[in-house]
Parts: sequence; C-alpha cells; structure tokens
Amino acid sequence: MKNRPVRVAVAGIGGYGDQYVAALLEKGHEHSAILSAVVDPDPSLSPRLQAIKERKTPVFEDMAGALRDSPPDIFVLATPIHHHEPMTVACLEKGVSVLCEKPLCATIQEALRMLEAQQHRPGRFVSVGYQWSFSPTILSLREDISAGLMGRPLELRTVVLWPRKRSYYSRNSWAGALRLADGRWVLDSPAHNATAHYLHNMFFVLRAAWNNSSAPAEVSAFLARANPITNYDTAAMRIRTADGTTILFYSTHAVRDSVGPMFLYRFEQADVLMDSSTGGHIVARWHDGRTKDYGDPNSDQMEKLWRAVLGVRDNAPQPCAITDAVPQVLTINGAHDSMQEIAVFSQKQTRIDKYADGDQLVWVEGLAEAMLGCWQHSAMPGETGNFDWPARVGTPVRLTDYRWFPGGKQPQQA
Repeated sequence: MKNRPVRVAVAGIGGYGDQYVAALLEKGHEHSAILSAVVDPDPSLSPRLQAIKERKTPVFEDMAGALRDSPPDIFVLATPIHHHEPMTVACLEKGVSVLCEKPLCATIQEALRMLEAQQHRPGRFVSVGYQWSFSPTILSLREDISAGLMGRPLELRTVVLWPRKRSYYSRNSWAGALRLADGRWVLDSPAHNATAHYLHNMFFVLRAAWNNSSAPAEVSAFLARANPITNYDTAAMRIRTADGTTILFYSTHAVRDSVGPMFLYRFEQADVLMDSSTGGHIVARWHDGRTKDYGDPNSDQMEKLWRAVLGVRDNAPQPCAITDAVPQVLTINGAHDSMQEIAVFSQKQTRIDKYADGDQLVWVEGLAEAMLGCWQHSAMPGETGNFDWPARVGTPVRLTDYRWFPGGKQPQQA
C-alpha cells in the first residue's frame, strides 16, 4: 500500500460530496491519495464534473458498478441519510473501508447492522465524518477531560439556531422528512443533519460510546415545526447519561437570524465555553483562575478525509468510529419516542419573509429569544420565560436497552 496512492471513491458528488472531490483533486497528491471513482445518479449536478472527466476518473450511476469495476481502498459516502447503512454494508462486504458522512444513519437498528458488518471484516474500518471529532482542538479537549483535569462532568449544553429557507426543504425528496414514500425512515431534522455535529460533540468529548458509562440513558424532548414538512424544524432535548451527567441541546431552523453554535460544558473544577460569534475558540476556565485556549475546532474541515487515508496506508486509528456515533442516533430515536406527535407552531406566531428570487423563510416570532433563554437557564420549553410553546415536553424515554426504532424493541413477527 505504501508504494501506491490510496484509492478513494466518492458517492454523492452534487452536494457536500463536492468538497471531498475538490480536496482530492487539489490536495490528494500531498497525501498520496487519488480520486479513483465517483458515484452519482445525476453527476451533472457536480460543479467539478468536467475536471473529473478530464482526469479520466470513472463515473458510475450506482455503487454496485463502482465496487465491481473500480473497487477503491476507501469509499466516501456523502449520500442521503437513508443510504448510509446499505452502502456501508455493501462496501464492507467487498472489503472496502468507509468514511460515512454524518449522521451515522437514521435508526439504531441500522447502526447495529453496520456495526455487525464491520465486525465481520477485521482490518477494515468505518469512520464517521463529524469533522470536529478529527479536529486537534476537540481531541486535545477530550484528552484533558479523560485525564480528569476538569473533574467530573456535571452538565453540557449547546444551542444552535440556523435559519433555513424553503429552498432547503425543497431541494430533494427527503429534506425535513420523517420517512420516504416506501416507508424507510429518514428522520431528517436540524438535530439529525445540519446541527447534528454539536449534539454528537457533547457525547464525543465525554468518550460516550455504545453502552458505556457516558452513553445516553434517558431523553425527554420537545419537537415542533413551523415549516410545511413531516418532521420537526425545532428541538429541545434533555439527556441523562448512565453516569449522571445532564446534556441539553437546543436547535431550530425556524428563526430569522443565525446564532451559534454556543456551548457551555460544566465540570466540577472548570467550565468550557465556545461562542462562534466571538471568534469560535474553545476556552476552559478553571475555578482557581487558570485558563486554556484550545483554539478553533473548524481549522481543517477535511482532516477526516486525510485521517481515513492514513487509516488505509498506515493503520492509523480513526477518532470517530461507529460506536462513537451511536449515542447521537440513539438520542434522536428516543426523542421521537418521547414526543410522538410533533407540535405545530400557530399561524399567529409564524412569519414569512419573501425574497426577490422567489425563496421564502418561515420563522417564529420570539422563538430565538425563547430558545436562548432555555439554554441560559438549563431549562426545557415551558420551564422558564413567557413564550407560548405549542405543546408540553414529551415523556422521558429509557435508552439503556433501546435496540429498535420506534419503541425500543423489535416488533414480534406475526
């Protein structure tokens, strides 16, 4: 392997996958890696299709063709959520390692199938592309937490308010969807797509993984929507880990202005803070007056790709494996069970901004202030402030033995 470039194929090149294509075309030679194939049912959507063709890189409409005719060392899956599990399993069955974009998958049963497939292929890996999990900033913070330098974790809370226009939801058939027309779960939402990084990161820095002491043990959720979609565009979650830490997450697309990510991680001996509006550096402040600036976690968005290349060439460990990504999936599934009927914001609360290009933004008056108030007070909707929430928070859902979505247990076959 060290005598030839690592062959990297990319599935899904019209959206986020274009960044992988660009990195491989522009910097692949620096990392001894080449773009060996691309897969997309409509490659014309890629702004780099001409460059791909000029390099005579094979273009396939489906993964089966690529695995058969041009098998890579690594397959990057920048595909819709519902494709992650079947594509990962298909790659592993052919002996190909995987860099799967976030989130890992839609449901816990899919995650378990992915884990089983990897266990049957020793020497192959599945890396999950939460870019913060590959950042030296986050990895340094994680090491200090693991070493006990901040004491026991008490409470971690994060807020991310990112507006998304109607075009975001109309760009494909699964954006904002609970499930597809054929019944497959998607669970696309702010917490399970655009802002999933920041929910995952709270588990990641605690080294939460499948069934360990920092894994989520219980979740209560508030889920609501303002947009005409089937899933939620607004979420608040309170999670308890198995060892007693509280995790709080607030996220919405139904706001006018972008705020965050902002987080506050509280430990017995220190607080760790990050605010993207003030430089985005992660800073720890010990109660005895010491401080440590860990830096910007967004410094290299493609470190996950180059780490995967090293994983093939030098067996370098992958910071974010399937087991590291499971807590986020488990939390999302439990949140849906917690609040099985998604609330709807009233027309009285909802506003619509119209743009010259015909696009629209649906947002809720006062929601941003209410979400920030909840974050500041470690509260769930209805526990603080005077905002008119359209429903109560859902019931707590136990996650320690959760194996199937929905409901936690696989239904008995008739």
